[in-house]
Amino acid sequence: MSTALSRSRATQEGPAEPAELAERIVGEARSRAGLLLVLDYEATLGPPPPEGHGLPLLVRGALVALTTAPDARVVMISSEEAGHLDARLRLPGVVYAGAGANVGLMMEQGMREGCGQPVVVFIGGGAFATRGNPGFAVHVGRPRGEPAACHWVPDQASAVELLARLAFSWSMSAPAQ
Repeated sequence: MSTALSRSRATQEGPAEPAELAERIVGEARSRAGLLLVLDYEATLGPPPPEGHGLPLLVRGALVALTTAPDARVVMISSEEAGHLDARLRLPGVVYAGAGANVGLMMEQGMREGCGQPVVVFIGGGAFATRGNPGFAVHVGRPRGEPAACHWVPDQASAVELLARLAFSWSMSAPAQ
């Protein structure tokens, strides 16, 4: 089945089950020796809370687990300045990109810095999913004609669950050192 056909069928079907999707992604990433996760901050995690605090503990833990795991890289794109997001979230190992970032270029750079050809996973809104040709594009919210989204989750809570399950599955399947 062609990629375009499989993507269009996936968007017409129901939402992805986070546990199953995480297992598929990790299986593919392990076979390709790497995972590059690109998160659209606003679409995946929502606007910052009014009090300006960072991330919920579950999200922070998942991101720390991924950034410290071997063969995994995390890029967070945002509509705000990368420096502001970095200062507020303070997540070591995360690469931040602000408004107007060239996501395709960042994906290519992340692949060059890792070993082999990692599986690129994009979680976020439809506009960014069309850039960089990710291996797995997961749209947050029911897609409305975005052909690049090969999977979708209904809301931010589901996106956070997917992120947590990815971190858990990736760390549990890590090769013994």
